[in-house]
Amino acid sequence: MSKTTITNHASDVMYGGAGTSFAAWFAGIDWLSFIGFLVAVGGFIINAYAKHKENRLREAEHRLIMQRIQLEIQALENRQSQVDSSEQEKKDEIS
Repeated sequence: MSKTTITNHASDVMYGGAGTSFAAWFAGIDWLSFIGFLVAVGGFIINAYAKHKENRLREAEHRLIMQRIQLEIQALENRQSQVDSSEQEKKDEIS
Protein backbone atom coordinates (compact mmCIF):
# COMPACT_ATOMS: atom_id res chain seq x y z
CA MET A 1 0.00 0.00 0.00
CA SER A 2 1.51 3.33 -0.97
CA LYS A 3 1.89 6.28 1.36
CA THR A 4 -0.72 8.25 -0.52
CA THR A 5 -3.27 5.49 -0.03
CA ILE A 6 -2.48 5.28 3.68
CA THR A 7 -2.93 9.02 4.12
CA ASN A 8 -6.17 8.96 2.11
CA HIS A 9 -7.60 6.19 4.29
CA ALA A 10 -6.34 7.85 7.46
CA SER A 11 -8.04 11.10 6.43
CA ASP A 12 -11.27 9.23 5.73
CA VAL A 13 -11.09 7.56 9.15
CA MET A 14 -10.32 10.88 10.81
CA TYR A 15 -13.27 12.65 9.19
CA GLY A 16 -15.54 9.68 9.86
CA GLY A 17 -14.56 9.66 13.52
CA ALA A 18 -15.08 13.39 13.81
CA GLY A 19 -18.50 13.14 12.13
CA THR A 20 -19.51 10.24 14.36
CA SER A 21 -18.34 12.13 17.43
CA PHE A 22 -20.34 15.22 16.46
CA ALA A 23 -23.47 13.22 15.61
CA ALA A 24 -23.23 11.29 18.88
CA TRP A 25 -22.69 14.49 20.87
CA PHE A 26 -25.70 16.06 19.15
CA ALA A 27 -27.80 12.97 19.94
CA GLY A 28 -26.58 12.94 23.55
CA ILE A 29 -24.74 9.62 23.36
CA ASP A 30 -21.64 10.41 25.37
CA TRP A 31 -19.82 7.09 25.05
CA LEU A 32 -20.20 7.07 21.26
CA SER A 33 -18.92 10.64 20.96
CA PHE A 34 -15.87 9.61 22.99
CA ILE A 35 -15.25 6.62 20.69
CA GLY A 36 -15.67 8.87 17.63
CA PHE A 37 -13.17 11.28 19.14
CA LEU A 38 -10.66 8.47 19.70
CA VAL A 39 -11.12 7.27 16.12
CA ALA A 40 -10.54 10.81 14.83
CA VAL A 41 -7.38 11.18 16.92
CA GLY A 42 -6.15 7.76 15.74
CA GLY A 43 -6.71 8.78 12.11
CA PHE A 44 -4.82 12.01 12.72
CA ILE A 45 -1.86 10.16 14.27
CA ILE A 46 -1.68 7.66 11.41
CA ASN A 47 -1.90 10.47 8.86
CA ALA A 48 0.85 12.47 10.59
CA TYR A 49 3.12 9.41 10.80
CA ALA A 50 2.62 8.54 7.12
CA LYS A 51 3.31 12.13 6.05
CA HIS A 52 6.44 12.19 8.19
CA LYS A 53 7.73 8.99 6.56
CA GLU A 54 6.84 10.32 3.09
CA ASN A 55 8.73 13.56 3.77
CA ARG A 56 11.81 11.64 4.93
CA LEU A 57 11.69 9.52 1.78
CA ARG A 58 11.42 12.61 -0.43
CA GLU A 59 14.33 14.26 1.39
CA ALA A 60 16.51 11.18 0.85
CA GLU A 61 15.52 11.09 -2.82
CA HIS A 62 16.39 14.78 -3.15
CA ARG A 63 19.83 14.22 -1.58
CA LEU A 64 20.54 11.38 -4.02
CA ILE A 65 19.51 13.51 -7.00
CA MET A 66 21.72 16.36 -5.80
CA GLN A 67 24.68 13.99 -5.36
CA ARG A 68 24.16 12.66 -8.90
CA ILE A 69 24.07 16.20 -10.28
CA GLN A 70 27.27 17.09 -8.40
CA LEU A 71 29.01 14.00 -9.82
CA GLU A 72 27.87 14.91 -13.33
CA ILE A 73 29.18 18.45 -12.89
CA GLN A 74 32.54 17.13 -11.66
CA ALA A 75 32.75 14.75 -14.62
CA LEU A 76 32.04 17.59 -17.04
CA GLU A 77 34.65 19.80 -15.36
CA ASN A 78 37.22 16.99 -15.54
CA ARG A 79 36.43 16.37 -19.19
CA GLN A 80 36.72 20.09 -19.94
CA SER A 81 40.07 20.32 -18.17
CA GLN A 82 41.34 17.33 -20.17
CA VAL A 83 40.21 18.99 -23.41
CA ASP A 84 41.86 22.25 -22.39
CA SER A 85 45.15 20.53 -21.53
CA SER A 86 45.19 18.60 -24.82
CA GLU A 87 44.53 21.82 -26.74
CA GLN A 88 47.36 23.50 -24.87
CA GLU A 89 49.69 20.60 -25.75
CA LYS A 90 48.79 20.96 -29.44
CA LYS A 91 49.49 24.70 -29.29
CA ASP A 92 52.85 24.00 -27.65
CA GLU A 93 53.74 21.49 -30.40
CA ILE A 94 52.92 23.99 -33.13
CA SER A 95 54.96 26.78 -31.53
